[in-house]
Amino acid sequence: MDRLDILKDTAGQKVWFYPRHHPDTEGRGRPTATPSVEILDENGSTVTAAATTYVTQDTVNTTVSAAAAAGDKSLTLTAVTGIKAGQYLRDARTYLATNYLGQVEWVTVTGVDSTGKVAYLDEPLEHAYTATASDTFKGCGFYHTLQATEYDELGELFRARATYAVGGRNFSLDVPFDVVLVQLPNLLDVTLIKDRRPDIAAQDHAGTRGSKFSGIREEAWNKVRAGIRAWGTGGKLLPARVRTPRDLEEWALAEFDLVAHLSGVRVLPGEWTGEAALNKLEERVAGARLRGLSGGIGWIDKTEDDARQDDEIQPQRMDFTR
Repeated sequence: MDRLDILKDTAGQKVWFYPRHHPDTEGRGRPTATPSVEILDENGSTVTAAATTYVTQDTVNTTVSAAAAAGDKSLTLTAVTGIKAGQYLRDARTYLATNYLGQVEWVTVTGVDSTGKVAYLDEPLEHAYTATASDTFKGCGFYHTLQATEYDELGELFRARATYAVGGRNFSLDVPFDVVLVQLPNLLDVTLIKDRRPDIAAQDHAGTRGSKFSGIREEAWNKVRAGIRAWGTGGKLLPARVRTPRDLEEWALAEFDLVAHLSGVRVLPGEWTGEAALNKLEERVAGARLRGLSGGIGWIDKTEDDARQDDEIQPQRMDFTR
């Protein structure tokens, strides 16, 4: 999971927690009470003590009101109030469905019919459901609204730590974040993908408005951010080390191609398949990353002789304030 960018001196910002990502299977579910959240700095020292005061849980907690078979792509519910289509930050809008046999699955809603109280899903159901109180549909995410003391100073490697209970047991979940002056936005928006990767974009149904690739775009961009952070010192995000904005875009697109390929999307022409296709895409990523980060060494070693020649000039740097 990549770290969040929190803007300095900006009220109303939220840190979402999602128990779906807890490493303990039993820690994945809807908290039985309002969780508490504490904020820690880069050294693990307390910025604000654990409290429930500024924590808000997802209000969705309803039941299935009509039978659904495994393979269906919708659920009719007792109520649809508060259900949101698409994924929010870090899957906070993915819901937990549990049937009368106790079988569970995570589902993402692509649309809501408020009149018929139907939630349309992005993937077929794995299990069958009946119209009983034992068939439940719940939102498990919750968020902490950051307070002034938590965003009034620049700081990287900060951490929000939630403590919550599921099934009579207590669990904790950390979400890291950085307090910055300027966010580093995800360049891989829908418009860029449609413009630079039309063959890939065409594989997404128009009705989903690009949401099919939202997870792929986020994962690819997180790989770019992780690469920039690894090139820096002390795990800090230093986008000024990227050579040019164009290099950053090309690197992001290369990462997108690789993640899309691993997700089963057709990326390369038919002659590139199997291990050969994977190797080709990995080579693209490696090359794009090297070109993007070459500014970090202060000059470009064109002759690859580890010596700086007169024509090996200082590369252009991106102008970011962090």
